[in-house]
Amino acid sequence: MGKNYRIIIAIIMCLIGTPVYAGVSAISDTEVESVLSSLIDPLARAGKLADGRIRLHVLSSDQFNAFVASGEDVYVYTGLVIDLKDPNEFQGVVAHEMGHMLGGHYSLMMTRMQREMAGALIMQTLGVAMMIAGGQSSQAGVGMIAGSMGVTQQNILSFSRNEERLADNAGLELLKKAGLPYSGFLNVLTKTGNDQLAMENRVNPNILSHPTTSERIRNVRDWIDHNKYDSKPLSANTVLAYSRVRAKLAGYLLGSDMVSYMYPKNDNSVAAQYARAILLMRQNEWSVAKKMTEALIEKYPNDPYFNELLGDILYQTGDYDGAIKTYKKSLALLPKSVSSYQIELALALALAGRGNTNDVAAAKESAKKVLIQNQNVPLAYWVLGVTYQLERDEGRYAWAMAEYYALKQDKKKARDYAESAVKKLPKGSAEAIKSRDILEIKTR
Repeated sequence: MGKNYRIIIAIIMCLIGTPVYAGVSAISDTEVESVLSSLIDPLARAGKLADGRIRLHVLSSDQFNAFVASGEDVYVYTGLVIDLKDPNEFQGVVAHEMGHMLGGHYSLMMTRMQREMAGALIMQTLGVAMMIAGGQSSQAGVGMIAGSMGVTQQNILSFSRNEERLADNAGLELLKKAGLPYSGFLNVLTKTGNDQLAMENRVNPNILSHPTTSERIRNVRDWIDHNKYDSKPLSANTVLAYSRVRAKLAGYLLGSDMVSYMYPKNDNSVAAQYARAILLMRQNEWSVAKKMTEALIEKYPNDPYFNELLGDILYQTGDYDGAIKTYKKSLALLPKSVSSYQIELALALALAGRGNTNDVAAAKESAKKVLIQNQNVPLAYWVLGVTYQLERDEGRYAWAMAEYYALKQDKKKARDYAESAVKKLPKGSAEAIKSRDILEIKTR
C-alpha cells in the first residue's frame, strides 16, 4: 500500500470534526465515552430509562456547559469535564440536565413559546389597526406593539426560570434514587455562584433565563435539608478513571502552559503522567512520550487505553509493525461491552499504511467493523477506498470515496465519485444503491 496512503493524524484518538451544535465539533473517544457513560448510567436507571436510551455527545469546547437538546441526547462540553475535578460534580450537572429531559421541558418550552408568540401577534395586529386609524389611537397602537413583545419576553423568561427550579429538584431526586451524594451539584452551584455574584447583584433578576445562583443555592440547600439520606461514595477505580479522562482531554486539547499548570512536574499521579505523555506526543517528542507511556503500561499491563496511546505514538513515527501489534493488544484488552470502533479505526489506518499487500484483507475487515458500529466515520471509508483501489475495484473505490467526501461535507467531490460509482458498479448492487442515495440526498 505504500507511504502514499499514510495519513498523519495530529490527534489519533479519533476526533470527529463534524460540527454537531452551533459550529462545535463532537469528540469520539472510547475511553472518554465509556467512563462518562458509566457515570451517567446510575442516573438513567434512577430515571427508569432503559439501557442505551441516553445518547452521550462530548463537544470539543472550553465552555463550562452541558445541556439536553431534545429527546434523550445529553451534550457535555470538554471544558466542563476538564474543570470539574470531582466525578460527583459531573454527575450533579448531568442530573440537572436529565431533570429537564424527564420533565419534558424542551417540548414544553417550544409549546409555551408558540403560545406566547401567537398572543403577541394578535396584540401587534390590533396595534397596527390602531395606528392605521390615526389620531390618539395611533400612539396607543405603537405602545401596544412594543408592550406585546415585552410581555412575551417576560413570560418566556419567567417560564424558563421556573423550569430551571424544577430541573434542580428533579436532578436532586435522581441523585437520591441513584444513591449518589448531593454535594457534587451543590459544589458546582457554589463555585459558579462565587464567579457570578458580582454580576447578578447588578442585574434585574426578571430579565434572566435562570434564577440567580444565590436563589438556586438556597433552594437546593432547603431541598437537601428535607431529603437527607446516606449516600454511597464512588469507588476509587471510578474516581481514577474520571481523573484519567480529564487528563486525556487536557493533554489533547489544551496548550502546554495549561497542561503544565494542571499537572506540574512534581505531580507523579497516573493522570498527570497520562496528560504529559499525550502532550509530548502532540509536540512530536516521540521518544520521551513513548518512554512515559511504556512506564504506564509496565504498571498497568492490561490497560487497553495506555496500549492505545502507545499504538498512536508508534503509528505516527512510522513503526507500523509495532503499532499494529499494540492496537491488537488494546482491542483484546477492551471489555466486550465497550464500543471499539475508534481503536479498530486506528488499526485499520496502521494496516493501510504498512505497505504490505497481505494487509489488504485485514484493513478492509477492520474498516467494516468500524462502520458496523458507526456509519459516520469518514476515515473508515477512506481505508476501504485504499483497499478497493489496490484490488483494482474501481466501482467500489469510487463509492467508498463518495461516502468519505459526503461525510467530510465536500459535496462536489462526493457527487463526482458517486457518479463514477454508479457508472462502474453493477445495477442493483448495494454500493450502487448507496451511491445513488448520495447523489439524491447528501449532495443536494
